Amino acid sequence: LGKRVFTTMCSDTLRVHNVMRGDCVFEVGDEGTCMHVISKGQLEYNLGLSRNIMYLGPSRRSSRQSNRGRGTLASAASSIASLLNSVWENASDGSIVREEVSLVRMGDYVSEASLWLDWTHVGTLHAISDGQLVSICDTGLQQLVLRYREVYQIACDYARTFMTAMERAQGTDLI
Repeated sequence: LGKRVFTTMCSDTLRVHNVMRGDCVFEVGDEGTCMHVISKGQLEYNLGLSRNIMYLGPSRRSSRQSNRGRGTLASAASSIASLLNSVWENASDGSIVREEVSLVRMGDYVSEASLWLDWTHVGTLHAISDGQLVSICDTGLQQLVLRYREVYQIACDYARTFMTAMERAQGTDLI
């Protein structure tokens, strides 16, 4: 990517957030709008998957739907949604599919699905120490993808890779 695209990407899509011990970044059921990279500190992710929490059907936000990429990128997102919905169909009683707690450290990232899908968080992320997050928000990334042809092609290629990773992770905020 050229310097102009890289500069635009950094200024239009990245945000830095400080968190204090005990701060909640997101909770189960919150709308996912950003991917977070931990640049300082430690956080804890509590996963509790429930059939009633995750929504992967038709877009709830018509403006976001129209901003999503066209063609291959949209097809990949649709395929991911179908794949993740199949996880819920395999839960016999519709309650907890699984629960787990994960430590999230510097360099780790969470909620990448927010960039590619109409995502609802399936876990809770909170700070267990003071720290800092670098967030990439979906609206800024969408504008970048639509503005630069070379970014659009990279995003389409990456969406296919992301679908494979989501399949392995079975639809969590940690991927």
